[in-house]
Amino acid sequence: MGTTFDPSKRVFAGPSYDTFSKAYPRIKNIVLKANEHRYEKYNTRLSKNDFRSMIQCSNTACKEGGFEIYIILNELYHKELKEGKGTLLCIGHEPMGRSSSRRCFNSMDYEMAIEYISEKTKS
Repeated sequence: MGTTFDPSKRVFAGPSYDTFSKAYPRIKNIVLKANEHRYEKYNTRLSKNDFRSMIQCSNTACKEGGFEIYIILNELYHKELKEGKGTLLCIGHEPMGRSSSRRCFNSMDYEMAIEYISEKTKS
């Protein structure tokens, strides 16, 4: 795989949140299913315990790429939605020689399901 994102520079929801539970205290469980298209086409499945803010792009020519799944999570969380699905594009680029590049054309279909902590369990 090509050079990709630095996960230490990506946080969940803000600079003061270093863990999933701190960033999303109302989430009891989360499941992400994702399928990449263009290159190696593999399946990714993440839950609350192994969730990360980005998924690495499988395009070996891609530099600084990946899929920003935290954007989807933030949107669902702040709107208190339980599920979402769609397509994300890789944020990386492919070097073309002589200091030129083009954007990576890899994409990923995703389905995200969130289970929230109910008000009754909070107390």
